[in-house]
Amino acid sequence: MSIDWIPLNAARDIPAKERGNRGFFPSFKVSGGIAKYESCLERDIFLVFHHAPDVTKFQHQPITISYQDKSGKTRKYTPDVYVEFKEGQKGLYEIKYEEERVKKSEKYQERWTAAKKWAEKRNIHFSILTEKDIRTSRWFNIWFTLGSSKCRSVDKIIPKLKKLIPEKGKRYEELCHLFAEDQGIEINKSAQIMFYAIYHGLVFVDTFSTKPLSNATFIRKSKKTVFPFRSLWEELNNDSEVKSNTFTNIEITSPINRKDNELGTITSLIPDYCQEKVRKRLTLINQWLHQPKQRRTTEWRTNFCKKWMVSERSIYYWVKAYQKEGIGGLIPKHRGAKRQSSFDPLLIELMEKSRQYFLQPLISQKNAYAKLEEFCKENQIDTPKFETFKSFIYRGTTAGEFAKKRGKKYYKSNFTPALSSFQGAFAPMQIVQMDNTSFDVFPVDSEKREGLSTPYMTAAMDCYTRMLTGFDVSFFPSSSRTVLDVLIQTILSKENYVKTYQTEQKWSIQGFPVVLLVDNGMDYRSKSLQDFCMKYDIILEFAPIRTPRYKAFIEQWFNILHNALVQEEVSGFRPLLKQRLENPELRPEAEAVLTLQEIEQWLHQWVLDEYHFTNPYDHHAPAPYLRWQDYCNGQTSILLPLPREPPEDQQETDLLYLASLEHTERILSYEGIVWHHLKYNNKALGEIYKKIGKCKVEILLNPRDIRCIWVKKPLTFIPIKVELGSGWAQAIAKVYGNRPIHLSAWRTDLKILKNNLKTRISPYKYQKEISRIKRNELLKHAKTTTKTIRKENEKIKELKRKLKHANGHLTNKVKKTEDKKKSSKPKFKPEDIDWDNLPTLWTDDFYSGD
Repeated sequence: MSIDWIPLNAARDIPAKERGNRGFFPSFKVSGGIAKYESCLERDIFLVFHHAPDVTKFQHQPITISYQDKSGKTRKYTPDVYVEFKEGQKGLYEIKYEEERVKKSEKYQERWTAAKKWAEKRNIHFSILTEKDIRTSRWFNIWFTLGSSKCRSVDKIIPKLKKLIPEKGKRYEELCHLFAEDQGIEINKSAQIMFYAIYHGLVFVDTFSTKPLSNATFIRKSKKTVFPFRSLWEELNNDSEVKSNTFTNIEITSPINRKDNELGTITSLIPDYCQEKVRKRLTLINQWLHQPKQRRTTEWRTNFCKKWMVSERSIYYWVKAYQKEGIGGLIPKHRGAKRQSSFDPLLIELMEKSRQYFLQPLISQKNAYAKLEEFCKENQIDTPKFETFKSFIYRGTTAGEFAKKRGKKYYKSNFTPALSSFQGAFAPMQIVQMDNTSFDVFPVDSEKREGLSTPYMTAAMDCYTRMLTGFDVSFFPSSSRTVLDVLIQTILSKENYVKTYQTEQKWSIQGFPVVLLVDNGMDYRSKSLQDFCMKYDIILEFAPIRTPRYKAFIEQWFNILHNALVQEEVSGFRPLLKQRLENPELRPEAEAVLTLQEIEQWLHQWVLDEYHFTNPYDHHAPAPYLRWQDYCNGQTSILLPLPREPPEDQQETDLLYLASLEHTERILSYEGIVWHHLKYNNKALGEIYKKIGKCKVEILLNPRDIRCIWVKKPLTFIPIKVELGSGWAQAIAKVYGNRPIHLSAWRTDLKILKNNLKTRISPYKYQKEISRIKRNELLKHAKTTTKTIRKENEKIKELKRKLKHANGHLTNKVKKTEDKKKSSKPKFKPEDIDWDNLPTLWTDDFYSGD
């Protein structure tokens, strides 16, 4: 077999699955320019390989190795990645999580043994890498500075930055503020330039591979004699057997005054957590003892302590400990400042057994404590108190383990990390999630105002600020063009949207995302999207199938939008299917009032003026706009850089914009180009017609705005912008004003116009028909208004009549009551008359007859 074995392409394709993210990683170190990965851990090691200067090339899924298992059956195994280094070393690596490597080591041992034998024959090193080897400080710093590393436009400013760095170096935060003041730029732009220089090794950070970047990170000028980064080959391929036992074989040079100096080097086993501390202390001791005792003056000792940022007392303590105990004396005595347990090791083991028993379903803490009592009686030791055991359970049990007691379904739906598809967005535009759904409002057409089917919506969101970066609403289902349209809207400036839709607030977020996280729909797996991401160096990542929680932010935003439509009582809102089944008479499409353009306007105003200023999430996170303001003002734990900005050159911006447009062909004639009854023409197009005559040309169309098209010149294929002819431009402007016209809305209006107009549609007839539609709407509005006013007048009259009737009824009732009272007086009886006391009126003259 050939010793110089080199893989040309991937030996195995990566399918979609329910576990683990997969994606496309653009890199010039891979044949074909794209490395495919099937887990986030593989993506992270690709980041490290892509950045490491001593890696010349790497290849995913490089070779399929055949081997025989114990039963004699032929098996196949494909390692994850093959790497070549500058000094001629070659590595073949399997990427596994530590938990899986430990649990399934027996299952995988045969294939790993076969791969190791295969690699040894070709002088290739084979090993297994876990998250302990990959997700180090080095990986974190690469991931943190990755977005800024692609801003090639800052190359011209780097010399000015180097001049500003003092010889002794300066802290990252202080240098950012100093550089921002010196150049008159924003603090975030200064941080972007700093991160670019750190990533490419243009400045020196001695802790790049050992500590995460922070405001206190010291930055120095880079020197040609000093390599800016540690060798990745040495970092990955230290004795793997020792590394698997959480110890590393470290080669350390002895101090000068040691007796074992003749050996040159000594070897000692040092725990992983204190390797760097021991290394630093030993280097410090070497330099301290290298200086003769007579020359260690007070001034020298003060400068030495300042340089290493330690006290003189600590140095004397370490020197004494090293001279007495050797390397072991430099190992920290306590891993962390915590209270030591006073329990017997056997008791701790029994308590752990009881805790594991408690984690089983339907086992209470009292049952687990009874089990502990049994264990203690068997081993003849005292049983701790119940409160002590209860505290031991809560200290050693995670929320996920508590959730597992309630079943796998509950654990998966509530405690599987919703953001496990990535380790977190540390800065704006680092992770952008995109998804599509049906919009929950029935629109109407612009002529007859009749209800139409619900449109489709595609939206993108930044995971750090939770700000929406772009969205599209149309009658067409989501497609690769829709996805590209939203992605380009995310990248470019959004000032036009603010002016067009008359929002109160700005839409500041813009730039290239580092990672675009999507699902496995056909629109996201299109070749055009992959080519776009490869061209502009964007990592395209796919969430596992049937796992919406991996895109938690955008999924949650769709629910927030649904609730907002309900709260603001938007007419034509589509109820849930359950409600429609319970009440079949619901007709929300009959109540619809908004056209597609009006829906877009409502959405822009709600997103920019309402959503960005509220926090509808359950946790206590600031509103998206406030989080953006903290980022812009530098009020974060570490100064964050600007995202990779859109191109400044207008030609590059046009090319970026044109990447999302629809391609079609039309005939160029003396009238220009006719597309769906619209005529596009200008002077440049007229000159092309004069030279070439009538011919077919390729046109590019933006479905969000059909007021202009782009025409590719037949010979040079350079796109030129062509707007509507004067007639159609005036007609469209009078009807729609300055608002964009969506392709789907125009086609819907066009169908209605064709039904009403049997002749050819021209700008004059279009305006005439629109004028007729407006007159009809005016009449309808007048009729409705008149009818409403008349009904109100009739109601007022009826109310008065009822009041009058009620008052009359009350008066009659009062009269009847009074009459009743009168009629209730006692009747006159002759026997009741007092004849002796009659008034003088009763005289004889009274009966005289006159």
